[in-house]
Amino acid sequence: MKPLLIALAAFAAATPVLAQDAPKTVTVRIDDLDLSQRGDVRTLNRRVAAAKESVCGSYAGARDGAEERIAACRAEVDRQVEPRLAALLNVQVAAR
Repeated sequence: MKPLLIALAAFAAATPVLAQDAPKTVTVRIDDLDLSQRGDVRTLNRRVAAAKESVCGSYAGARDGAEERIAACRAEVDRQVEPRLAALLNVQVAAR
């Protein structure tokens, strides 16, 4: 199974300070998971959450309005990734 690629092309364009930066991408590994197992689905969800934090930043150290940028970035990642995750999980369920 191919790794899931989380790409956020809109991130750099939406953030003027980072406009010169290339879009950030993170590869989420799934080839070691059996998505028919609840534990592995939880592992996948944790990996996706960590990838979002890697791409968008953390709320923990956010300041000077960064929370809004982080929230917008995470929403964009969700918009891009959720259909892929749903398709992966549907394929796994159908294969049972």
